[in-house]
Amino acid sequence: MRFVGMVVASMKKILLFLVLVGCASAQSTFNALHQPDCIIAFSLTGTANTAAFDNRGVGCSGWSIQWSNYNFSPVSVTLQSAPNNNGVPGTWVTFAGQSICNGGSNPSSSTTTSATWLTGYNPFVRVSATLTGSGLLQGTALGWKDPALVCPAVTASIAPGSAVVVTSGDVIDAGNSTTTPLGAGATFTGTGHSTIGFMSVQISIDTDQANSANGFQVQWSSDDTNWADVDFGQVNSSDILPTGQTYIFPVKRPYYRVVYTASGAQTTFRLQSVLKVEPTTGATIDLGDAISGSYHTLMARDMPFGRSSLAASTFNDITVKNPATPAIATDPAIVVTVSPNNTVPVQIIGDGTVLSGQQAVTGSAAALATNTAKTACVKALIGNTINVYVGPSGITTSTGMELAPGEIVCLPVTNTNLLYVIASTTGASVSWIATN
Repeated sequence: MRFVGMVVASMKKILLFLVLVGCASAQSTFNALHQPDCIIAFSLTGTANTAAFDNRGVGCSGWSIQWSNYNFSPVSVTLQSAPNNNGVPGTWVTFAGQSICNGGSNPSSSTTTSATWLTGYNPFVRVSATLTGSGLLQGTALGWKDPALVCPAVTASIAPGSAVVVTSGDVIDAGNSTTTPLGAGATFTGTGHSTIGFMSVQISIDTDQANSANGFQVQWSSDDTNWADVDFGQVNSSDILPTGQTYIFPVKRPYYRVVYTASGAQTTFRLQSVLKVEPTTGATIDLGDAISGSYHTLMARDMPFGRSSLAASTFNDITVKNPATPAIATDPAIVVTVSPNNTVPVQIIGDGTVLSGQQAVTGSAAALATNTAKTACVKALIGNTINVYVGPSGITTSTGMELAPGEIVCLPVTNTNLLYVIASTTGASVSWIATN
């Protein structure tokens, strides 16, 4: 009986562990869906402080600060805080009450890149940088109201027949990061790393040489051995120092690695890979920034189409045609013409028949002449001395739509005889026009 009791006790511990793992994993998924509540972006060419961020009305208590440096040395970057001094910042200090998690330091003196995660609430926040020499330091301080989104509980996932894989927030992957310059045509091949528990891979590159053709690859694998699935990045001449570039790739398979081939001999090469728990994709920029072709975005492929006719059960694709190719009767309802100057006008192909007529109106409701149509317009002649009324069969001067002399109404109808006209007496007329 004692042996059975030990087995039961052990099973209880295992079940408790699995419940904790499940809760932590759910927390990780929840965290990944949250965008920052507070943002401090900075781009500095010398020693400076950012403007004070008023955190009193937002309440961010979890923070991450990440930045990259070009050429400054030495460097000291600090996330600072100040108390509330009657509505304005008091004395600025290194972030008061900070609790650093997931690595990093505050202040940071790295001369390349830095990423730090910390928790704590302060009324005012700013970034302070002491920089020696000339160069460029760029980065962001991001804040969340829930500190668990920055320093989440440990998450875990269990693969059948394998050990527990544990993840706790973003991770800098040293096996896919390097600062060693490459010779012309030389290749850096990273070490395969598990992506379990992460949503995206962020890769930052600072270099003085563009990559060779297809020379920047993020390779994916299901077994850490076969690397058949490949995403391509591109470091162009416009991306080399002092600019630099950061790329973000959604996770596709359980393992990834970075392979980079330089086109020319590098004197500087800083490649850093960060596994991120958030599914961030594309570049985050200020609203005032001019958008250029070097920014990255999520690409989507769409197929626009429409019904072949009103209430039809068949659909046609929208056709794209060169301006030199005229529209024809068999084209779908909408044809997009791409002109040489890259504008995209939309040409609506009209109906093939135009009909018109005039009709006297009396004190009895009467239909317009019978004509198949798609649209019809009715106008009270401007010379009328009384109003006329338009509507369906059975209308009266109390139920029809009133048209004063010169007024017009247009309706989509399948036949002009669906429209009836009436007046209080004789002496008025209408004109009508329809297309089919």
